Amino acid sequence: MSGPSRITHINHPTLDHCRELIGIVAPELVGDVPLYTLVQPPEFPKLERTAAVATRHADAGLAASLAAAGEWRGPGNTIMFCDHDFIDLGLALHEAAHLLPLMPAPKPPRVSDEGLIAPNAHWHAYADLLRGEAETDLAAIMPRWIVGDHGLQFVRRCLHLAHRAWHAGFDVPIWQMSFAGDQYDLSVDGEYRKAIGDEPVRLRDASFAEIEAEPMPAEFLDLFSADVQRWLDAHPGTRWTHAKLAS
Repeated sequence: MSGPSRITHINHPTLDHCRELIGIVAPELVGDVPLYTLVQPPEFPKLERTAAVATRHADAGLAASLAAAGEWRGPGNTIMFCDHDFIDLGLALHEAAHLLPLMPAPKPPRVSDEGLIAPNAHWHAYADLLRGEAETDLAAIMPRWIVGDHGLQFVRRCLHLAHRAWHAGFDVPIWQMSFAGDQYDLSVDGEYRKAIGDEPVRLRDASFAEIEAEPMPAEFLDLFSADVQRWLDAHPGTRWTHAKLAS
């Protein structure tokens, strides 16, 4: 397997660096449907325990902020960092994995009678949801990989993005993407990278829709199945079943 001729380490990545990398590793995200990368506007509510968030459409609140900055190009996907001082390439790839495979652009946000994009309560509702999660021991109710959609397909996407970033010469260690391990009740990222085998190499030029249409490697599925069983063994009173969690 040929590797990159040189590895580039970016000490202080910017939003432009994030967009550039995503365009290389997931070009479908920077095609006809706009991809917005931004820092959380100051008027938005604080999002508990959240460094960044991805949305498959820019809602009216975000659209208004983007329009005010002269960046609104129509409905599209969004990666929003919650702290201006913590823009990170690994985090950008983590959030990009939530946006894959690419979905069609939604309808434009509602516009008010005054011609301004009308705000809505989406982000306040999301902040309330995160606050409730912070106050609830969700780990006693469900596996952490379920919360926020960090299951097996997500892990698979992250590993493909990580390989593509490495092949393109970017220094983005897989631990920096934060997609496995105890925080998600899963085996560590290195075990999943080993279990997926050469799939990221073989499918490096495939779209993520094409990747998800391919059967997962057996060893990859087996590792996740073992993680499911470990969680069930640690929660004997749960109503979850192996079949439900492994599906």
